[in-house]
Amino acid sequence: MATRKKTVKKGGKKGVETPAPRTARPAATPRGVTRSSPAMRGAGVRGATPAAPAARSTSANAERLRALKLQLQRAQDKLLLIDPNRLDDVAHAAWSNEIFELSRAINALRNVLLEQLSADFLAELPDIEDASKDLADELQELEDAVDVINAVAGVLGVIARIATLVA
Repeated sequence: MATRKKTVKKGGKKGVETPAPRTARPAATPRGVTRSSPAMRGAGVRGATPAAPAARSTSANAERLRALKLQLQRAQDKLLLIDPNRLDDVAHAAWSNEIFELSRAINALRNVLLEQLSADFLAELPDIEDASKDLADELQELEDAVDVINAVAGVLGVIARIATLVA
């Protein structure tokens, strides 16, 4: 149902109209997501940090957070399919606020997942450094073997020249 936007005429100039002020109302949460969920907790309050306990989650919890992020992105995609020009002021404000809240929740989840990835990488870093040292040692051994092979080849070359001179 298409409705026209309400306008208020300003006094003084004939035909000059300005949009009526919009009133915001609280956004509804997407289906299956509660305001107390980790995604909404960090995103629902202005200036709040992402949910810190979720940053220390296990890999199973990280999978659950990824699934929640995908669910929120699908909800946001559906909202973005709505033509805002067909909404009245109240519905437009609610639609806009819902998109904003979903964006904040998605960003909070991204931050939590990045923190988890960073923590996982830091946990694996000593093993990576050990493996790098082992590879460096093996490379040095290979370079030493190449030097020995080159020395032997040089000696064989000299022996071959002597054999041709003696023969």
